Amino acid sequence: MNRSKIQVAVNRCMRELDIDPYCVDVIKIAKAEGIKVIKNSDIDDLTGSEKGKIYSDGKQWWIIYDDTQTVADARFIVAHELGHYFLGHRERCYKLTALHNTYNNAFTAHLRRHFGELGEQEASYFAECLLRKHGAARLKIADV
Repeated sequence: MNRSKIQVAVNRCMRELDIDPYCVDVIKIAKAEGIKVIKNSDIDDLTGSEKGKIYSDGKQWWIIYDDTQTVADARFIVAHELGHYFLGHRERCYKLTALHNTYNNAFTAHLRRHFGELGEQEASYFAECLLRKHGAARLKIADV
């Protein structure tokens, strides 16, 4: 995992979207990118141990998150899914969404295998950096 690359992506995201590092609003970030954020209780789409997911139909992006979690955990889940989006996992999200829709939830485990543990670790590290109090503000200017 290239932590420096991920920190740069977080910093770029915050700078381009004018995000206050002292009060990171993950919903505002998603909206700024045109991503719709949906509570799972509204659509009942998450299965098994899924806490969240991001997908696209080629035109619109969605993040679905488990809203039975604590507020802090829900923020992390949305930030994690944003990590997939900002770290360039978008193509894989779109391709696998087509498989997921075709086979009715049969590819949830396949999604994790396709992203691999590294992709999941990268998305989690992105979320950690994004939500860390003053985290992005501590990045070196040279990282930008």
